[in-house]
Amino acid sequence: MFSIIIRSTLKKPLAQVTGKVTGMYGIDKITFFDLDGRFTAVVPVSYSNKPGDYSYELRIVDFRKREHVVSGTVAVEKRTFPTENLEMSASQTDLISDQKLNEDDKKVAQAKSDPTPRALWQGPFVKPVEGPVSTEFGTIRSVNGSPFGWHSGLDIEEPQGEAVVASAAGRVVFAGVLNATGNTIIIDHGLGLYTSYNHLFKMVVKVGQTVARGEKVGEVGSTGFSTGPHLHFTMTVGTIPTNPWPWFAADPAELLTPH
Repeated sequence: MFSIIIRSTLKKPLAQVTGKVTGMYGIDKITFFDLDGRFTAVVPVSYSNKPGDYSYELRIVDFRKREHVVSGTVAVEKRTFPTENLEMSASQTDLISDQKLNEDDKKVAQAKSDPTPRALWQGPFVKPVEGPVSTEFGTIRSVNGSPFGWHSGLDIEEPQGEAVVASAAGRVVFAGVLNATGNTIIIDHGLGLYTSYNHLFKMVVKVGQTVARGEKVGEVGSTGFSTGPHLHFTMTVGTIPTNPWPWFAADPAELLTPH
């Protein structure tokens, strides 16, 4: 992912900033948040994007209501991901049919339809469980020998019933059952940043509840499309998954701070 930050060089603040990007997978509109007069957007780059240059265009409205247009390009570099194949039963593969995945996508999009316009977190995010990672972000998966897609997060091995904690402070926007991910919790951390905790055995928070970093939200399980007890942990900007490891290494707010 990358950030775009627009601020006025005058004492008068800007009125509005909007933007769009052409050809980038899963995103066309760039959403800006007004952070004390500094309009900031976090733009996710999906593993589905082909390498190359992508064009963006920004529409800036100043305090006199005059419009200014700024355009540019961002380069996406090639990256190689590992591969793996899962052998699953017919009852399991039924959970990832196109129809059921579309049902899940609609529920998730609704949960993320009103992102908090300020940062709710402070400091780096933390791993929600401490176990070893069995499948990395971006792993290219096949199911029963047929291509399925990229792995959207980290699979972290822990026994069933082990406590799962919030990776950062935020607000619970989904706590329910999805076909593919079973018992699922989604937390809004502000500015379009979300974390998801999937395949849970038990959920102990409700929609609308605020949570602190390190607070228990559920327990490890194997519900939904799963081969055994583990936590599938996903970090997204909007609906686009991003690599969690950089979020553990440093506060994502550093990306939003002009240098």
